[in-house]
Amino acid sequence: MEEILRESGIDVIGDISWGTHLCQFYQTKGDLVDILVPYFKAGLENNEFCMWITFEPLRAEEAEKSLRNAVKDLDKYIKRDQIEIMDYSQWYTKSGKFAADKVLRGWVNKENEAVKRGYDGLRLAGNTFWLEEKDWRDFADYEVVVNNVFPKYRMLAVCPYSLDKCGASEVIDVVNSHQFALIRRGGKWETIKSLERKRVWEALKEQEKKFRDPVQQTKGNYIKELGKKMKDIRITKRMSLRELAKHTGLSRSFFSQVEHGKASPSIISLEKIAKALNSPFSRFFENAFPKTFSIVRKKKEKKFIAKGLEAFYEILVPNIFDVTLFPLLFTLKVGGEIIKSELETFKGERFMHVQKGKIELECFKRKFTLGEGDNLYCKCDSSCNRMLNIGNQEAIVLWIIRPPS
Repeated sequence: MEEILRESGIDVIGDISWGTHLCQFYQTKGDLVDILVPYFKAGLENNEFCMWITFEPLRAEEAEKSLRNAVKDLDKYIKRDQIEIMDYSQWYTKSGKFAADKVLRGWVNKENEAVKRGYDGLRLAGNTFWLEEKDWRDFADYEVVVNNVFPKYRMLAVCPYSLDKCGASEVIDVVNSHQFALIRRGGKWETIKSLERKRVWEALKEQEKKFRDPVQQTKGNYIKELGKKMKDIRITKRMSLRELAKHTGLSRSFFSQVEHGKASPSIISLEKIAKALNSPFSRFFENAFPKTFSIVRKKKEKKFIAKGLEAFYEILVPNIFDVTLFPLLFTLKVGGEIIKSELETFKGERFMHVQKGKIELECFKRKFTLGEGDNLYCKCDSSCNRMLNIGNQEAIVLWIIRPPS
């Protein structure tokens, strides 16, 4: 096909030729709007037929609203059927499951119809967040075929992939089956072109290897157990997915994915969920590791910021003994404090040892001053109210907790 340049609408890309098939790695709804709204705006203004296949976190109604903010006469294009915005189930899984041949034939038919109707060609985008683990290989193979077929037609395609659902191997599958990828770095969109694939692959594999150990190998099972545990707690608390979404600011569909073991929440999200469910954070780690023994290497601990950068704590061994012991290491800069709302999670029988510095601990309506080498033991179901560094150097305090049964 003769190379004819089209306006992409995406600044970092510029003009592209028919047959261009690229992917976008996104993390937020805003990322999708940043790329896809100007992309479709350019298509509409340049006499192209447009198809936008949507899913979370940007559904069809929100996608149309976002596009309407950029294209003031959008109704004109809708009235003459120049654009279709639909849910993934109306396209990718119309028959109840993903069928690569049918979807590919559908794109080709849409392109033929568009040209017959007088449009220059077809511009499309299809969100892939709906993909489940069982569909991944079939879809990856489909993308390879698309990359070979689309250049024969007047088509342009953007395939958005959620970074939160892609590991190193999935990222490489995606990059290898597209002409290039878009990714946000330091707040700016950049492209990863085919010539960079080898370097990206090596970097990702090195990163994956760096964190691979016997504990990491249980990740798949852990994600499923985490989802089941979250659902059990939610049902026990008599809270609906809608209510949980409202309290955490996370989407209902995301929670559905988590509860079915199809997505893994970040540590920040887990903290929000624990707070919304009024459940100890530690419950999410129950039975996640071998019950006999486990080694957690230095710097592999889970670190959480309690207040700015003045105070943080680390989970040293995430409940490897079926939640009988829960060790934490608190670090407080000079003047740093951890208040009751942050200590609320850590209830139960506990032992504290000041490794360094001087702290004031408020507990049982009393204040205790503890210096380096001092220890405190208490047996109660309530939490401490406050821990403050009152010394002139950094304070480090070891806590060992036995949560209430």
